[in-house]
Amino acid sequence: MDDLLKKALGERAVLRKLPRLLRDMLLVVCLLSLSLLKAQADPQKQKISVDMSDATVEEVLQSIEEKSDYYFLYNSRLINVERRVNVQAKNKPVAAILDDLFTSGDVDYQVKGTQIVLSPKSMRASVRPGVKETQQQKTVSGRIVDEQGEPVIGANVVEKGTTNGTVTDADGRFSLSVAPDGVLHVSYIGYLDEEVQVSGRTSVNITLREDTQALDEVVVVAYGTVKKKDLTGSITSIDRTLVAKQSNSSVSRALEGAAPGIQVASIDGQPGLDMGIRIRGVGSTSQNNSSALVVIDGVPSQTDNTLSSINPKDIENITILKDAASTALYGSRGANGVVLVTTKKGAKGKARISFEGRFGVNQMGPFEYQKISKPKDIYEYAWSAIYNAVRYKSDQKYTTHVANPNMSHDEAALFASRHLFDYVGSTTDFKKNALGNYMLYNVPGAVYTPTGEGADASSTMSGAYLVNPDGRLNPNAELLYEDNYDNFFFENKLRQEYNISASGGGDKVDYFYSLGYLEDPSYIRGSEFERYNARANMNARLLDWLKVGPM
Repeated sequence: MDDLLKKALGERAVLRKLPRLLRDMLLVVCLLSLSLLKAQADPQKQKISVDMSDATVEEVLQSIEEKSDYYFLYNSRLINVERRVNVQAKNKPVAAILDDLFTSGDVDYQVKGTQIVLSPKSMRASVRPGVKETQQQKTVSGRIVDEQGEPVIGANVVEKGTTNGTVTDADGRFSLSVAPDGVLHVSYIGYLDEEVQVSGRTSVNITLREDTQALDEVVVVAYGTVKKKDLTGSITSIDRTLVAKQSNSSVSRALEGAAPGIQVASIDGQPGLDMGIRIRGVGSTSQNNSSALVVIDGVPSQTDNTLSSINPKDIENITILKDAASTALYGSRGANGVVLVTTKKGAKGKARISFEGRFGVNQMGPFEYQKISKPKDIYEYAWSAIYNAVRYKSDQKYTTHVANPNMSHDEAALFASRHLFDYVGSTTDFKKNALGNYMLYNVPGAVYTPTGEGADASSTMSGAYLVNPDGRLNPNAELLYEDNYDNFFFENKLRQEYNISASGGGDKVDYFYSLGYLEDPSYIRGSEFERYNARANMNARLLDWLKVGPM
């Protein structure tokens, strides 16, 4: 090491006279310099000579490792290193030798310090769509503005074909790492989407144009119609196809989840009745006055079940008025919001007739809990409860006498069979218990001894039991009748719906006629709903300034 320092400081340097700290510092500097020189090795600059004939690729790579500072990493199952080659290279860069060695183009190499990683080119080319190699990405920044030069805040900037994206800040600026050949897709509500090719750039400024078609879309409001760009209140339009495609007996049921701020709740379980519609929460302390006002073709409803009388297939548009500015025309009646319904009208063109029929089955959904539905199980569970009580119960705690039971197993089992209907917690005083003398079986040979009086009258069984001392139902017991209430209260019902309509018009007159029939019974027996619909909308332009038609 002293020789190394002598070379660095000169042959005449007197090392032993230097302070120890300075010697150590010089030693570190020299070592770092040598390390940097070694790390800066470049396969394009480092030159070696290789002369090998009929050698394998593996042997050539080993020769390069011996004559240079590099070593190779590869998977022999992916790289064919047994292939035989001829290499004659005199004082050539390592990179040039590798290019000649893999001239077929099926192998790619990557230099990482003194490592050279070999990989099949097919692996590098098979990067999944939407995933870019980290080393190829570069950061692109820019600004999104509108046609007036104002920043567009919150615009979505996404690399096309990927989920890599960001949004613009308060100044309309963004920064995103993308592939050099990537495409930026920019979108924002009310503006046309823009796509910009990065083409290796690091700065991109984009101008968005207004979507005039969306802004010119007509929306129904309290006082007529208005374009979206002229709206000043909080208004939401609901697509009519969202309502028409659902199999609901009432339009109000189809509004559930159709737009933000709308809550739909069932007021009555009767089929066909309207749901309670609440807009932006409850606006009244009165349950009966907390629903939104329904207006059909400009006429406010006078009843509480208006939407159930309309065929969803006859609806052209539904608009929800949410704030005070939108509902002001209706005064206090619109305090809880307004639902504007516009029915279909005829359009200029040939007559068009359509028919639709739908069939389905109304049935109760699956239970989310387990229930006892067989009489056999009910009586056996009751027997077990009595058995545990008389054998182990003490101070209302069943576990107190587990080690020292009140009765033996045989005594408790026989007691439970005898007093299935009249045990109420006492082993001496008997009367009607929770089973309430509810006897669904005929037990041959059973003798019933009355216990209790009046409303508490019951009986003790002997001779034969409904539930034997083994805790199982007597196999000779005969079921008198079925008591599963599911079979008495619920049943699957057929739902059917038919609609026919005709529409058309000319320069002066347009028309829309429809007929509908709906049978939508509930799965609860005796709960039915049936509706007949007829609607006629005809408009006639008598003069250039006069048009007549229904409200």
